[in-house]
Amino acid sequence: PLVDLTQRSDPPVTLDEAKDQCRILCTDYNHDTRLLRLIDEATRSIETYTGARLASQSVRLDLDGFPEWDLDLGVYPVNSITSVKYDDADNVEQTLVLGTDYWESLAGMYPFIRPVDYWPATMYGKPGSVRIVMDVGYYNYTTSPLMPSTPDDLRHAVLIRVKEYFDNA
Repeated sequence: PLVDLTQRSDPPVTLDEAKDQCRILCTDYNHDTRLLRLIDEATRSIETYTGARLASQSVRLDLDGFPEWDLDLGVYPVNSITSVKYDDADNVEQTLVLGTDYWESLAGMYPFIRPVDYWPATMYGKPGSVRIVMDVGYYNYTTSPLMPSTPDDLRHAVLIRVKEYFDNA
């Protein structure tokens, strides 16, 4: 149910790191296009496996209604929630307000939001009646030193997968 709204920022590994992993000289440009594609494919593979977004981007979570209590955001890390909108029982779009309508817990691997009192009723039977826009993913440490950067174990997993793809494609 996650919809990418923006492209990923910088990939979690560089082309030079991928070349080193595949034992290709940095001055050998013959495989650059292929390696960049493999970095993207490896990143997506690790994201699917872990549920983490390895590069920052904006995404939207579409749901058919609110759960009974905590709403699992289904991705991590969540850096911020931009908006929580829903179509009410009269099919009119409404926006929820942090601290008034819901609380957020964005730390850790299982970020969620919780209603202050209860979740409002949504348009019955309407797919995607709840829409949550979030800024998610790790940042490139060199461009955003104050934001969480992709952990080394996940970066290493991407490099291992790049090498695997390179050797077997």
